[in-house]
Amino acid sequence: MFISTQKKINNKAVIYQFIFGFFLMIAACLPVNAQTTYTLTVNQAGSNWYYTFPCDVTSATVEVWGGGGGGGSAQSSGARAGGGSGGAYTRGIIPITAGTVYNITVGAGGASATDGEASSFNTAATIMAIGGKAGQSINTSNTQGTGGIAPGTGNVNTGASPQSYYGGNGGNATSGGSGYSGGGGGSAGNASNGNNAVAGTGGAAVASGGAGANGNNSNGAGNAGSNPGGGGSGGRAGNGTLRAGGNGGDGQVVITFTTSLPLYCAPDITFSIEPITLVQFAGINNTTPNTSTYPSESFCFTASVNPGTSYPITLKGNTDGNFTDYFTVFIDWDHNGVFNNTTERYDIGTITNSTGSDAITATNNILVPLGATTGITAMRVAKRFNAYPTDACTDIVFWTV
Repeated sequence: MFISTQKKINNKAVIYQFIFGFFLMIAACLPVNAQTTYTLTVNQAGSNWYYTFPCDVTSATVEVWGGGGGGGSAQSSGARAGGGSGGAYTRGIIPITAGTVYNITVGAGGASATDGEASSFNTAATIMAIGGKAGQSINTSNTQGTGGIAPGTGNVNTGASPQSYYGGNGGNATSGGSGYSGGGGGSAGNASNGNNAVAGTGGAAVASGGAGANGNNSNGAGNAGSNPGGGGSGGRAGNGTLRAGGNGGDGQVVITFTTSLPLYCAPDITFSIEPITLVQFAGINNTTPNTSTYPSESFCFTASVNPGTSYPITLKGNTDGNFTDYFTVFIDWDHNGVFNNTTERYDIGTITNSTGSDAITATNNILVPLGATTGITAMRVAKRFNAYPTDACTDIVFWTV
């Protein structure tokens, strides 16, 4: 997953952290391997997620839930706000292109009196589920708000075998001394629309959907809807104190695909990215820009190598100034899905004060072990400031992979 980039200043020195990994597939006698189905779930709200599929994946089933609408706020004696509606759901089989970076957006549930956000995969024009609508806010004494009305259209789905469902409506607040604020509507699920809230009772969860929150019959803020996409309930006020509506549940994106290749660890980075810009090895000659927003990328180039033979490797990268960066290569020779930090690690060399577009390179040779397993083999190229990377999978604190 992609983590937002930044630079850290420590003791008046700027320490640059960057990660830009390549997965280069080395081919030799390709056997037919067993297929494994994986399901990846992204349920933290935000647009800074991405994924690159294994090189043999040509399609994926993508399910998307929008965020639930927030409950309305209340601020006056006897004010009762309406509940938010549930988020929508859509599912489709999306074509996948090897080596492509696919962006993932998980819509946040609406805060008080705020609509839920849409969720999407790749772009909003590829597949997208819309969010729920906020409940009505009330600032007039002894007045009841209406629930948010869930949209019945608006999902986008360009995939094969598309399915789309929409969230349930938020509940209307009720009158009387023991009246309730409006409950939240339930989100849509993988087989049906979401359930409507009924007055202060939130919409029950359908299969794979989130429940709407129940309203209150005592003064206070509304309750949060359940993930994914349940609507929040309205606030209930007994005086001029503002009672916020409950948050809607966040959306969700679930991706299912089948591959014969291993899934490797994906280290994260919390600092600035200075990319690797060139990898030359055994016929591969891959160049990339010297700026990027992605801490790692995957490529599906192939090369043919032979056990017992040594091959030169040349690497370039951006050091972002007069700094020294160290390159290490990890190669999964035994195909166990793990980069061994002792027997499958190669320290290649360093570069200093390079833009990544100049003639500065790190070069060395890699000897293919006699016992290397034939077939598709993953190689990771890692670059780190001030020292060689020692582990292919460690999250980044003051160094990079």
